[in-house]
Amino acid sequence: MLPERGRVVVAHIHSVAGVGEVVSAGIDVVAHVPVDGELDRALAERIAEAGIAVVPTLATIENVLGEPGGAAVVGDPRLAEALGDAQARRLTSGASSSRGQGMPPYSRAEENVRRLVDAGVTILAGTDAPNPGTVFGASLHRELELLGRCGMTPAQALNAATAAPARVFNLADRGHAAPGQRADLMLVSGDPLTDITATRAIERIWRAGVLCDRRAFVANAAETADLDAFDARVAKVVAAVRERRYGR
Repeated sequence: MLPERGRVVVAHIHSVAGVGEVVSAGIDVVAHVPVDGELDRALAERIAEAGIAVVPTLATIENVLGEPGGAAVVGDPRLAEALGDAQARRLTSGASSSRGQGMPPYSRAEENVRRLVDAGVTILAGTDAPNPGTVFGASLHRELELLGRCGMTPAQALNAATAAPARVFNLADRGHAAPGQRADLMLVSGDPLTDITATRAIERIWRAGVLCDRRAFVANAAETADLDAFDARVAKVVAAVRERRYGR
């Protein structure tokens, strides 16, 4: 925290060494779980002791490392029914040809998150959308599922998407349901406390107390063009990083 400015400091880190460097720098949040090596227990405990939260962004990492996570989102009819054609194409084009080309295995990302969970680190749910293979909204449901694979209970995963980020980012008017809070609510069929994928069976959404039609948020032509341009820039960056780190 920068107390003189009242700002939460987020560090975007992509390596284990980088995480080690920023832990003592007074940051509040680490964005992305590194996959270039193993997060050892000592480092995970340092993160927990410093009160630093971590946003793993597994939904993006799995696509960058060649796993078809976006296709899994499209393949779930509970989510697919509200996706437009452009969003579906974006999700299914995310898995690159990285697998087996010198890139680390995606499993390392989940292993590192599990170490953070075991150490008691505050985990926040975030996707890093709109990176290739992800879209705003739908990909968060995939992130919750992936966090569950890292040892988080459904209740912990839900907390990572609601109360925890509200607390970390000092958003006192939201994050849980109580009198006087923003009425940002979602009604689902099923019990997400026993099956985290029940969050996908959405019946109603209220934003600040106003009932929303989620199908009204399908990407329009202008947004699609902007995202295509964004994808092109990301592809150049990923290629450069791959060449620098892995020589291909």
